[in-house]
Amino acid sequence: MNWLICSAISTELTSLKAFVSKAKEESGLLKGVIHSQRVTLASLGIGNVEAAITLSQILSAAPFDCVYFVGTAGILPGHNLTIGEAVEVSWVQPAQVPGERLVGSLFENIECGLRPETEGVHVWSPTGVSETRDLAENATKFAAHVENLELWGVARVCKRFEVDFGAVLGLSNFVGENGGAEWAENQDRAATTACQRVAELLKSSSES
Repeated sequence: MNWLICSAISTELTSLKAFVSKAKEESGLLKGVIHSQRVTLASLGIGNVEAAITLSQILSAAPFDCVYFVGTAGILPGHNLTIGEAVEVSWVQPAQVPGERLVGSLFENIECGLRPETEGVHVWSPTGVSETRDLAENATKFAAHVENLELWGVARVCKRFEVDFGAVLGLSNFVGENGGAEWAENQDRAATTACQRVAELLKSSSES
């Protein structure tokens, strides 16, 4: 299998790099092997648009069997989730603010092809960080559990290129007014947990 493992920023992949053997830099990408699986590590940029543009360029240049997104996420109100833990994703949806109506097939929910065996989290993917309680509570009306700024763009591109994708997110904060400060404090720990989980998934895939 040939895997593309991507994130918004390079530091979110730092812990995963320790698992890479036969590593080499090529065109700004880190290529190597994790548990006998061929991997390429790439950072895509912050936000759905930047992530989609960069991922499109990568998938246009080289074929991959699967894409895994690794990142951090904020916990939406009303869910029994813990900062620091890693969660796998079942599906992702574009954010819809109060009074806004999304139209067209581009705005459908997208299910992860590489979804966990048991039900994973549902991701709310807005244009910008939700920094008020009202925005956070709005997301829960759509059955979302966590918020991430890149996964919708990643999902759309993978669907367009017909590549299976999955996502593992480290929980870094609670969505709301204190989210930014909490993210800054917990992002490294959350990203490390997510990277460790991806390494476990790659090991399981190599053994199956």
